[in-house]
Amino acid sequence: MVLQATDVISHPDRDVALVRLASPVAGVTAASLASHTLPAGTDVRVAGYGRTETEWVSDRLDSGVFTVQAADEQSYGLTGAGTPLVSACKGDAGAPMFRGDAGTSAVLYGLISTSFQAGCLAATETRNGATAAGLQGLGGWIGANAADQPTALVRLEQGELTGDAYTDLLGVDANGYLWLYPGLATPARFGPRLRVGSGWTAMVHMTVGEFTGDNYADVVGGDRDGKLFVYPGRGTAGFGSRIQIGNSGWTAMVDLDTGEFNEDAYDDILAIDSAGKLWVYPGRSDGKLDPRVEIGAWGWAALVHVTAGEFNEDGREDVLAIDSAGKLWMYPGLGTPGLGSRIPIGNSGWATMRTFTVGEFNRDAYNDVLVFDKDGKLWLYPGTNTPNLAPRMEIR
Repeated sequence: MVLQATDVISHPDRDVALVRLASPVAGVTAASLASHTLPAGTDVRVAGYGRTETEWVSDRLDSGVFTVQAADEQSYGLTGAGTPLVSACKGDAGAPMFRGDAGTSAVLYGLISTSFQAGCLAATETRNGATAAGLQGLGGWIGANAADQPTALVRLEQGELTGDAYTDLLGVDANGYLWLYPGLATPARFGPRLRVGSGWTAMVHMTVGEFTGDNYADVVGGDRDGKLFVYPGRGTAGFGSRIQIGNSGWTAMVDLDTGEFNEDAYDDILAIDSAGKLWVYPGRSDGKLDPRVEIGAWGWAALVHVTAGEFNEDGREDVLAIDSAGKLWMYPGLGTPGLGSRIPIGNSGWATMRTFTVGEFNRDAYNDVLVFDKDGKLWLYPGTNTPNLAPRMEIR
């Protein structure tokens, strides 16, 4: 069986990587992950498809016994045991180091990293030592990176909501539950979700910004009665008691988003009314809003998924929007607030996108676009040093 690898996630300080496959592998019993480090003198078994004494490429699984010579929190030093000579050869990198029988009783302690290759075809070395990357303590990292990525969300926003400097996702599902997907050290990956709210089907609008002056990202929601609320962030998962910041009329808004449009260091609210006008409601440090300013005279009601982000490297917030033909446009911010003439950055196909948000997801200093398509798949369009976007990649 041959399966495509769709994603490779390297550990930050061990010679270990997770590989995501295009489809599950059936009929294989997984080994248990080690919870402790083996002491020197312990015998282990290593199995792999590497080079042998007589073959460049082996089509069979070979195994042998090795003895632990030294161990620390991250690696093992091994030597081959028994006769004939046992070595790890080229092609055995990544081979499992385990104890117990294959199947449910096997415990995985490490993965072969390097070796001297004594006795391997074409090798002149006489030493048969090897090193293995230890796997103890990696359960949390594996679990977080193997977690299911966001699916089936009808509303999507981004923000730094957990206080760890990684961009998180906030989404609402069809049942009205509000879910937080914590960002991880691995770019564009998210950990197991946390439910942080309910009843969000009653909300017409949702966006994320900093409105309470405490440097924690907050959630803004507009209900069906036309009221607008701020749910204060606390720098951890979850929100404080909501604060009403708008009394009426917000249900008439076609779209709502957040950005810094007047360069005063406070987040503002971007809104489109039913007449197709685009407005900025300047934010303040107390969660309230100053009187609105019109920055788009007409036609904005015909656009969908209007959102804000910095895309032309001038330090000013821009606006992205999709027209009825499926084109993605960037409206450059002027910082006054105001917008310049629009620039096409996506030629077609964007009308099928169900929801999207903008943020720095792959941590290359450029804003990216994260979208759910009509089939519920999550895609990342990486930003570049121009307004144009790089080819998309599916987030699984």
